[in-house]
Amino acid sequence: MRSSRTARRIGGFLGTLFAGAVLAVAPATGAHANPVITDVSCESGAATLVCYLAYTGTQDPTIHWSVDGVPRPGWDGATHVRSGCQVGQFYTISVSVVDVYGVATERLAVQCRRIWQ
Repeated sequence: MRSSRTARRIGGFLGTLFAGAVLAVAPATGAHANPVITDVSCESGAATLVCYLAYTGTQDPTIHWSVDGVPRPGWDGATHVRSGCQVGQFYTISVSVVDVYGVATERLAVQCRRIWQ
């Protein structure tokens, strides 16, 4: 009897210790989220394009912008950008938010205008 009580105590202790270790690890493995672009918009006027980005789900992302498939490294990391444009021409703006868990990308077409719209 004595050995079975001791075994139960040791088993109970090890079970509690293991459960505590699992609980301590579980939140860390579920705490990440993929980046999500919540809004990207561009306005045009005065032969200028202005674009804005909002995102959630990540803390230290890398942000990459491109215009008509050509990377714009000077815009990387920015949540709002501005550039001159040719009135009447359409541009495809692409922005990606990248972190260690994933990538979120949005594309939109905008026409360069003389008057702000």
